[in-house]
Amino acid sequence: MACALPAERGVPLSRWSVSELAREVVTRGICEQISGVTVWRWLSQDAIKPWQHRSWIFPRDPLFADRAGPILDLYAGVWQGQRLHPGDYVICADEKPSIQARRRKAATLPARPGEGQKVEHEYERKGALCYLAAWDARRAKIFDRCAPKDGIKPFDTLVEQFMTVEPYRSAQRVFVIVDNGSVHRGQRSIDRLQGAWPNLILVHTPGPRLMAQPGGDLLLRRPAQGPDPERLRRPRHARAAPAGVRPALRADRVTVPMEVHPPRPPQAPRQDRPARQPRSLNLRAIRARTYEPDH
Repeated sequence: MACALPAERGVPLSRWSVSELAREVVTRGICEQISGVTVWRWLSQDAIKPWQHRSWIFPRDPLFADRAGPILDLYAGVWQGQRLHPGDYVICADEKPSIQARRRKAATLPARPGEGQKVEHEYERKGALCYLAAWDARRAKIFDRCAPKDGIKPFDTLVEQFMTVEPYRSAQRVFVIVDNGSVHRGQRSIDRLQGAWPNLILVHTPGPRLMAQPGGDLLLRRPAQGPDPERLRRPRHARAAPAGVRPALRADRVTVPMEVHPPRPPQAPRQDRPARQPRSLNLRAIRARTYEPDH
C-alpha cells in the first residue's frame, strides 16, 4: 500500500502519510487497530522506502560529458590533467532574482525562562530583490549580497567583492564557474571579467547554445552564415508554412464587421448656466458621526 499512489485507490491525496496510511489500513479491514507510529516503524525497517525520491533529467547535449568534465575536474582539484596549485581557488557564482522581501509587523521576541521564542505571524511586503552569491567550493566560504535587480553591474560587484580580498586578490588562479545566464554568457563576459582580473578564469557550465573549443574554453555558438535577407523582408504572415504545420489561427477565424466612429468632440460650457456653488459643510453633523479616539 505504501508503494502505490493514493489516487489508484481512490483516495484524494498526492502522497501517503503515516497517519493516512494507518487510517486506510483500518478502513480496508486489514487490521482492527494500528497507530501511525507503528506504520512508521515498519516502513523505516523495510528496504523499500517509497517516501524517498530523487530528481533526474536526461542531458540533451551530445557533448555534455566533454563540457561537464572540466567542471567536475575542478571540483576534484584537477585542471587540464594537472593538479591544482595550492594558490588556485574554485568559485561557483550565480544569482536568484525575484525574491520577495518581507518584514514582520512586530519584532521577534527572544526566548525567556519557561517561554519559547515568539515570532509575529503577519508581515509586510517590501518588493522583490535579487540575491547574488559566490561559493568557494573547496574551502566552504560564501560571499553574497542583495540588489534591487539582476544585471551586469550587480554581478560584477559580486565578483569584485571576493576578488579584492585575500587570498583571491593575490591568488595564482581563480576559477569562477557560472551558468549561461544573460549576465555572464559568451565571449563578452569572458573578456569583461578576465580583462578586469588577470588571475580570473571564467568557466561556463554545459548549455544548448555553447560549444567546446580546444583548451577547455566554452564559447557562444554562432550561426555558420548570416540570416537570409529575403526572409527578413517578407512579412510574417506571407511566409510559407512548412509541410505538416497548421497555418496561423488568423486564417481560420471568421471576419467580423466592425464600425469605427470618430471620437465625439468635447462640448463647450454653456454661458447661460450659473456656476454651481459649493455646499456649506455641516460641522455639527460631521462631529456627531466622528468616532472617539479610543473607540
